[in-house]
Amino acid sequence: MTMDYVDQPILLMVGSAMARRKHGDAIDAPPARFVKRSITIRPDLDQALREIAGNREYSQVVNEALLLYVQARGIDRIVAEFEAENGPISAEAMADVDRRLEEAHRRAEQRARSRR
Repeated sequence: MTMDYVDQPILLMVGSAMARRKHGDAIDAPPARFVKRSITIRPDLDQALREIAGNREYSQVVNEALLLYVQARGIDRIVAEFEAENGPISAEAMADVDRRLEEAHRRAEQRARSRR
């Protein structure tokens, strides 16, 4: 499978909230469309995934992590295409993006703490 096949439907979900469902059904595909795989995970990553999963299905958290990875790869491709057409993104623009991401992360952390 090429990235072109995956990018189109996946990139439409960038920024969308993923529903909490069983077996990683976060992308609203019927469970029959999932493929069962056996993978080897480092113990530290396994522990982190179990902590993140909480009362959710482990598979759901792994699916969400893989989805974010694929989205990031798609974003990398979009940035590369933009830079090929328009030249490198300026240091000022990158600093602005970093600042905005830090602010968004701080707000998300505050919301998470207020819900506890």
